[in-house]
Amino acid sequence: MKELPYGTWQSPISAAQLASNSIKYFDIVGDQDFIYNVEMRPNDAGRYVIVQYDSHGNCKDVLPSPYSARTRVHEYGGRSFTVKNGIVYFVNFADQNLYKFKIGENPQQVTKDSVRLAELNVTAYGLIAVAERHAPGFKEAQNFLALVDESTGNIIEIETGYDFYAFPTLNAKQNKIAWICWNHPNMPWDDSELWVADLINGAIKNKKRIENGSQHQSFHQPLWNFKDDLVFIADKSNWWNPYLWQADTDTIIPILHQDTEFADGLWILGSTVFAQYQNFLFFTYGSDNGTKIAVVDQNIEFPNFYNLNLPYSTIEDIIVYNQKLYFIGASATKPPELVCCSLDGAIKVLAVSSHLALAESYISVPEHIEFPTESRQKIAHAYFYKPKNPEYIAPEGTKPPLIVVIHGGPTSATNNAFSLEKQYWTTRGFAVADVNYGGSTGYGRKYRKALQRDSEDQPGYWGVIDIKDCEACVKYLVAENLVDPKKVVIRGRSAGGYTTLAALQFTREFAAGASYFGVTDILALAQDTHKFESRYMDQLVGSLPKFAEIYSTRSPINNLEKICAPVLVLQGAEDKIVPPEQAEVLVEGLKAHNVRVEYVLYAGEQHGFRKAETIIDAWTRELEFYLSVFYPGVT
Repeated sequence: MKELPYGTWQSPISAAQLASNSIKYFDIVGDQDFIYNVEMRPNDAGRYVIVQYDSHGNCKDVLPSPYSARTRVHEYGGRSFTVKNGIVYFVNFADQNLYKFKIGENPQQVTKDSVRLAELNVTAYGLIAVAERHAPGFKEAQNFLALVDESTGNIIEIETGYDFYAFPTLNAKQNKIAWICWNHPNMPWDDSELWVADLINGAIKNKKRIENGSQHQSFHQPLWNFKDDLVFIADKSNWWNPYLWQADTDTIIPILHQDTEFADGLWILGSTVFAQYQNFLFFTYGSDNGTKIAVVDQNIEFPNFYNLNLPYSTIEDIIVYNQKLYFIGASATKPPELVCCSLDGAIKVLAVSSHLALAESYISVPEHIEFPTESRQKIAHAYFYKPKNPEYIAPEGTKPPLIVVIHGGPTSATNNAFSLEKQYWTTRGFAVADVNYGGSTGYGRKYRKALQRDSEDQPGYWGVIDIKDCEACVKYLVAENLVDPKKVVIRGRSAGGYTTLAALQFTREFAAGASYFGVTDILALAQDTHKFESRYMDQLVGSLPKFAEIYSTRSPINNLEKICAPVLVLQGAEDKIVPPEQAEVLVEGLKAHNVRVEYVLYAGEQHGFRKAETIIDAWTRELEFYLSVFYPGVT
């Protein structure tokens, strides 16, 4: 073993390897004898490619270059394609139009309207989808459920009146439809509504709102079962749990009641958290110890079920097709995989997102920690990764530097699935704390709403609780003698970038910070962001103009004199969620206050980096930045 200071160890993971092994999987679809999914490939300029798999696991790309299957509905996108009878329908990222093609042929453009589409459902009358119209003269985008005529490209509004729609879901006979919808200022995880209706010749008739006995709750993924009753997820009990609406009697029955989550925040449209086969339902649910699949027989009185205990800590985008379960699974030691699973739990891996052969002796397995905090929820959560590299030891008596990682959202969460990004740091001798502060999903509705205001007369807690919880995490790890208190940095993306900058402003726990396309001015965000999040700040900070002063005092851009630590700022030039102007004003202001700041603007990148060359440059710069802070004068 070599003796070197923590943070300076040589890692088997280079920035180039990290980029080339950062393939992401989305959206699984079955048709005829094949399974399809989308791969995001950094080495192909971040293109979203549709891939076909046969029953033997053989695969081939079916979407020719330069097409990219990625929708911009809500800007975050979601399910962008489907396949029916050998015909592929997809939304092309470059122009946001709908295209279709037979395998092996060139895609043909279907729509020419300024309408973005997601969650495509092929029917005898056309494609039913979530739609978002961007047109001159409208203050904001118009969202609705649409019927698209694939022969003419005409788009008909079949359901309107709400600010947002998701999960248009048809029964097997395609004569019934369900969906969820919500209005400003709610986000989908705050308060939403569940509706059902008859579908007659492509038109919605006899609408009915499904009541679930509670005024405030959010819904997720309605699905018609084999009896034409509706299965759905709701958080009536504080937890997102499954329910059954019986159409004939108009009654709702709890399927399972567990103090754990069966769903997650609806940032991405169309993500499936359960599936069905005949009378069986397959629910993914989990905790900090991992994800399970609960199997429920609908012919037996609820809540009888059994678990498929699989070797995964996260399971996403589950479907059942041809008597097999398909999903994207990952564990603390396995990168995301595309998995085929028999109904009794036998596994076949179809594809692996990372082909970097990293021995387990290098892998830092995270420990879930709970720690006390001064925030109103009293307890917060994180995953802690210790440094690990069998080739190195650190000098006796030293402790590792700590990187505090803040997830985006902020109503989102991190998990303990294997991440080359985390291992990039731990194999170099860094410790990592990946924080689920108050306001994160995964711990029930009450915890999820910790950042939100209690009444219209009080401000929300974004920029307060998230910072306190990050600070509390550092103090806890220092008290446990696990990290060096003088070598602590903080990093985050988007909303996590805001918390990073705000923590540098309000605390002195951190020696430096890295902001990836982070929010610097929450007032500008409230006034100039896209429709989906345009009223998000009402709950997290407060309504305008009433709480304008709170917006000002919590925005890092207005308090640059309070930031003393060095800052790395990385930004996409085409970011529509957090525009580059926010980053540039921050950078110039820090320079004016003689704060060390490094800034890179990446051409062709949006809210999230997808190109290999961008990922390589960003991670290389970030490592060099931290080392220059911890070990000045040492190259």
